[in-house]
Amino acid sequence: MMRMAAARKNWGTGILMVLPYFLLFACFSLYPILNGFRLSFFSWSLMGVSKFIGLSNYSELLEDEEFLTNVGHTFFFVVVSGAAADGVGTAGFAARE
Repeated sequence: MMRMAAARKNWGTGILMVLPYFLLFACFSLYPILNGFRLSFFSWSLMGVSKFIGLSNYSELLEDEEFLTNVGHTFFFVVVSGAAADGVGTAGFAARE
């Protein structure tokens, strides 16, 4: 019974230790990401009134040639750099013996 009480006390201490991290994460990472996603559904010139336009920003983006080209370049970079890193890591591991 005593072990259970000690474990519960340690659990509460652990929560108090990580609470500042979660608060800072929510304030400086989670809120800006979610707010940016929400704002992407509006047309807004910083001085005027915002107007809800739904998915039209996204449909316009998917029709843009330059955007699609850049997505392809990014995908290629991720695949090639990932394969290169895996290859170097595998070669280093194999050469270790």
